[in-house]
Amino acid sequence: ALALTPVYACVRIIAETVGSLPLNVYRSTGRGKEIAREHPLHRLLHRRPNPWMTAFTFRETMVGHLVLRGNAFAHKVFNAAGQVIELWPIHPDHVEVAVEDDELFYYVSVPGEPRRKRVPALFILHLRGFGSDGISGYSPIRLAREAMGLAIACEQSGSRLFGNGSTPGGILSHPGQLSPEAKARLKAGWEAAQGGLTNRHRVALLENGLTWTKIGVDPADSQFLETRRFQLAEIARWFRVPLHLLQDLENASYATV
Repeated sequence: ALALTPVYACVRIIAETVGSLPLNVYRSTGRGKEIAREHPLHRLLHRRPNPWMTAFTFRETMVGHLVLRGNAFAHKVFNAAGQVIELWPIHPDHVEVAVEDDELFYYVSVPGEPRRKRVPALFILHLRGFGSDGISGYSPIRLAREAMGLAIACEQSGSRLFGNGSTPGGILSHPGQLSPEAKARLKAGWEAAQGGLTNRHRVALLENGLTWTKIGVDPADSQFLETRRFQLAEIARWFRVPLHLLQDLENASYATV
């Protein structure tokens, strides 16, 4: 799904925006609040959650998982005093949420190990998207698979179309009967001479009674561009991202932007 331009753009817009927001730990002062800079969680959330990541990278990664999978997970590392000293993101594809004996557990698949680890909820930071049970969020890319699949099909169709010189397919007709070997040679020779962008608009020389009949649908008649534009708006709806943020300004106005 991330290979699609609108999906990649939507995820980046949301993840980078949330990642750039300040995340502080506050203390109530009775009359208001103040930043609790000495609190151990303030350093994790505001500066560096683990030795490999900045706070921006951590939040961007977590929100990216949340936007695509509907869930984001991080492993909490405690010190001897029971304080959380590190947060490490876990890819949602490696985590399964389970409720056993009225307790919440997480089964985590560790690369290189045959068995999954059963981790209590205490050790997992779980951010949930919209869901039905309050335990797990729905995966947007699963729910939107039809819309994204159509967009992927349009991309592949356009790639093949323009890779063949924007020329629809056709039929080479011969008055006689050709052997399988002759058909294969004729097809290979025609594609080598006429296929691809470099051979576009070349003169085709037909011999021995060959005739060319164009078939297929012209890109304009099939509303190829309109379909792609609609899928852009459709995917933007799934992520609730305004179209002008995706550089689609066709129907944008000063008021809407």
